[in-house]
This record gives sequence, structure tokens and C-alpha cells, in this order.
Amino acid sequence: MRRGPITLGAAGLLAAAACTAAAQDAKARPRARGAAAAPPACVVASTSVSLPRRVAESSGVAVSRRHPGVYWTHNDRGGEALLFAVDSLGRLLDEIQVRGAEAHDWEDIARGPCPAGECLYVADTGNNREKRGEVTLYRVAEPSPDAREARAESFPMRFPGHPRDTEALFVLPSGEVYFVSKGESGPVELFRYPLPLRPGRRVELERVRRIAPEPRRRGDKVTAADATSDGRWVAVRSYDALSIYRTADLLGSGGAALEFDLRPLGEAQGEGVGFGPNGEVVLTSEAGGRGRATLARLRCRLPAG
Repeated sequence: MRRGPITLGAAGLLAAAACTAAAQDAKARPRARGAAAAPPACVVASTSVSLPRRVAESSGVAVSRRHPGVYWTHNDRGGEALLFAVDSLGRLLDEIQVRGAEAHDWEDIARGPCPAGECLYVADTGNNREKRGEVTLYRVAEPSPDAREARAESFPMRFPGHPRDTEALFVLPSGEVYFVSKGESGPVELFRYPLPLRPGRRVELERVRRIAPEPRRRGDKVTAADATSDGRWVAVRSYDALSIYRTADLLGSGGAALEFDLRPLGEAQGEGVGFGPNGEVVLTSEAGGRGRATLARLRCRLPAG
């Protein structure tokens, strides 16, 4: 995966320089004289901890609902089809072989509903040179962290018109599956898998909207996404920034409800984002050629309504 962020602000761009929803509100309505500034929308709950060396390229993260305190992650490309269970301190709990899957270029992971109850969805959608005509979504019934292997279903896909390098995936409680393109050589776009999911049958994704024009800075390219368990909110991250949308706004034509600058975390190459309970937002970073991959956690106040 190549280094790179998005620029989204009130007009729908992830502005890496923007930090909080409070800053946006201040522009919209003046604060009463002498009133205290609103607290930040997100605060750092835990600074970056190192992930195991086996997870040098943590490209996505999903927070388990079935197993509290367990975070699922995976490596990028060129390795085995493995899922790793880690805890909030970055300690390896287990690694699970995913049967029936290939790890061509795994870019993101999301939890979501499925006939088995709760599943993990893995996006094998990396396409750095945008030459892959077919990419794959894998679905695995969420295993126990002490399992040794799991069996995947595969859903071959193609993008309409031409291939896109895509690193962001989210799944809604309805079972709808969405992808956000990176903006590697064009605009940042939102795509949807046309339900129902059909194992083994290639389908063409549906384009939903353009989120932002092609990023001018590498740090503004999109690297991950996730939805809250109730489906009301979607986080979209770049290398440098986090934007959180009301789902209806993201699927329509709206912009982010809040934004947060991730650069102070010092991530080597920020890649993953996952929602946990009570406003927890988990972030992972690849090692980026130096040191170890990392995991950090934010606590975010999602606006009411």
C-alpha cells in the first residue's frame, strides 16, 4: 500500500487541518461573550502501542462485539490469509488461518451481520497500479479468538468503468456493504455492493456518489472506514485525518459532522479505523518501513440527533 490522506470539510471534503466539530460550529454561530470553548469532539484515550511483529502491516481493524476487548486486524499484501486477534495493549491473542481466501492485497476489515449471525468482512481491493480488473470481498463467521482456522465465502467484484485502488470498507446493520475509493488517480468515490451477496458470482459495484475531488496531498488519500453498531455513523480516515459522517449524509450529499487531525499521533502510516462502544475509535498504522505497526484509541463525542 502506498503512502498517502483526504480533504473533506463542510462541503464534503476531509480537511486534514480541521480538528473538531466544535470548530465547525464556531463558524456557523458565534459563541456568547465569555462563554467557555467547547471541548474537543475527540480526545486521545490511549497513545500508540506497538503491535506484534507478525502484524507489521496492519491495514485494517474491527472491534469485536462478540468478544469484548478483542480487535481483529490483518496484514496488507503478499502474505498468508491470516486474521490476528489483539488486545488494547497490542498483545497478540491468536492468529487464524482463513481457508478459501487468498491475500492478494487485503486493505480493510469490518464487522457486520450475516446468516451465521456476526461476520467479519475483508476487502481484498488493493490496486496500487489500478490494473486489477477483479477484486474480492471475503466473509468469515466471526471466530473465537482461540480458534485455529475459519472458512471464508468469496464475492468477486468489479468497479464500474475502470478499476479503482480502494482501501476502505464498511458494513451497515442492514447488511449493505460499501467501499470508499482511495483517490489514487481520481476522485474519492463511494460504491455499494448490490444486494443480495452472491458467493462466487462476479458483480459490478454501484457508484453512489463522489465524496471529494482527487486529493492534492498524499496524506489526504482514504485508507479505511467503519460504521457504528447502530449504523447511524460512518468514520472515514485518511493517513492524516479522521472524518465522521451521519450515515444518511454520507449516502446522500452531505459532509462530515466532525473532523479530527490525526497527525499529532505520529503514526508511521495510518491505515485502519474501527468503532467500538461508547464513542471508542480504534486506529492502526503500518510500520511504514520504520519501527513497529501501532494501535491507538480515541474517545469521540458523536453529536446528538
